[in-house]
Amino acid sequence: MIPVYTFYLFNLVFMKHVKNYSVLGATALLFLGAGCANTPVQPEAKPVNEAVPVSAPAVSVETTITAPATNELSLTGEAKGNMLVHLSFTTPAEMDKDVQGFRLLMGREENPTPQTATDWYDLGSAHRSKDWTVNAIGSRHFRVCTLIKNQCQTFSNNLELDVK
Repeated sequence: MIPVYTFYLFNLVFMKHVKNYSVLGATALLFLGAGCANTPVQPEAKPVNEAVPVSAPAVSVETTITAPATNELSLTGEAKGNMLVHLSFTTPAEMDKDVQGFRLLMGREENPTPQTATDWYDLGSAHRSKDWTVNAIGSRHFRVCTLIKNQCQTFSNNLELDVK
């Protein structure tokens, strides 16, 4: 691209004596708009926010979920009313030897973590259930995680309950 001062100098030196502005217009077109024949053409830009069709997931609220027999940390629970939920979980035998405790996590979004949970409750390593009065009403998500050195290591399945 030709710097603006080059056009200014051209105008000052050559056009000082020329009063015909059509020559000035033709010169400007040559300098600014003509371009080069070998200049590559950039491809057309694609829109950034192109709409992508997304199907909404079906929302179902469970009040009771039974645990499948697996070798993973598995959480079940039931909303009892008066903001009371009963949560219980099972652990595989190989997990029990290193676990120092458990943390129950509650959040508004699916699969709460310690960073996203709105509330949590710590249990000792011998406990596998809790009747928990939560300070919330409506659909809430629960998980349990194993604690090693006060850090969550392994997470259970997500459990959605309608707290009343």
